Amino acid sequence: MQSLVRLQSSLVNGLVFTSAICVRKTSNARGSIAKTIAALERQQKQAAKSMYAPQKFTNFLVVDLEATCNQDGPPPYPQEIIEFPVLHLCGRTFQEVSRFHTYVQPDVHKELSDFCTELTGIVQSMLADKPSLKTVLISLDEWMQNNSITQTNSAVVTFGEWDMASALVNQCQYLGIAVPPIFRQWINLKKSLLEHTRQWPRNLSAALRNACIEQKGRPHSGIDDCLNIAELMRYLARSGYVFHFTGGNNLPKRHITDPLLGTVKVSRRPGYASR
Repeated sequence: MQSLVRLQSSLVNGLVFTSAICVRKTSNARGSIAKTIAALERQQKQAAKSMYAPQKFTNFLVVDLEATCNQDGPPPYPQEIIEFPVLHLCGRTFQEVSRFHTYVQPDVHKELSDFCTELTGIVQSMLADKPSLKTVLISLDEWMQNNSITQTNSAVVTFGEWDMASALVNQCQYLGIAVPPIFRQWINLKKSLLEHTRQWPRNLSAALRNACIEQKGRPHSGIDDCLNIAELMRYLARSGYVFHFTGGNNLPKRHITDPLLGTVKVSRRPGYASR
């Protein structure tokens, strides 16, 4: 009987010892997996940094405004911004850091046309109780301060001249408010693509197709267009392109002849990293 008891005790102790070893091994394995995952994440971040051409800007602010519009005839006067999205990209990794996005209540033409709703996907109820442009610009300034975005370390990126050269400046003039300094110079991605491909992109969808990039979301949704513009920026940066201002005040110009458009003005500064 005593021998049997000793045998049972030995078996129990052996099982406890074996279980302890298994727990330690499992714990070690989990720790090893966690370390491996952390190492892979560091490698991915490093690869993302080295994947793109070094840029002169710390931040990129991708902007694609939507505004009141009519199907026939000239746009309403004043033409008013109804969606104001800003996608904040890191200038090294081109990954999204943060975003500012709001719909905007028109000050004058408060009722959207059916065509405007069909084009942008913005229905009247989406503008109810939304801030005016003046209030939006105040909130935007606070957001930029919270994200250390300044005029000296950042560049606004648009797909075309309309957003900064027409929509924002015209409405600010109508309301008697100043255009924020950061929006007085910008990068027109159409001109960047022209420098890279020597072809003028007719629209955002065509530019994405030419770059073999699948279009995200809904065309003429401001925030979705921002995401697609960001993809085109990554495409250019992977090719060695270095972004520079193309629009604004007092920028030197030169000309490129495009087979479809004829003579087109672009910035003097080269847009490519030296290899």
